[in-house]
Amino acid sequence: PYLIEHEREGLLVPPNDAEAMAEAARRLLTDPGLAERLSREARARAEQYNWPMILPQWEMLLAAAAEGGTP
Repeated sequence: PYLIEHEREGLLVPPNDAEAMAEAARRLLTDPGLAERLSREARARAEQYNWPMILPQWEMLLAAAAEGGTP
């Protein structure tokens, strides 16, 4: 739930709820448009955490910390 927004990058279901999990799987199998959209959005979200995107942010954060400030 911290990285996925329900109905945007995926389908979230309550823990230990096999019926909800089965229903989510059924939706993905019967609605190719939904599956394609969720896949596209999930890929875009995952790319935000790609090392080439994260490294400059870490460098800025560490440089600011070394200088005794905040970014």
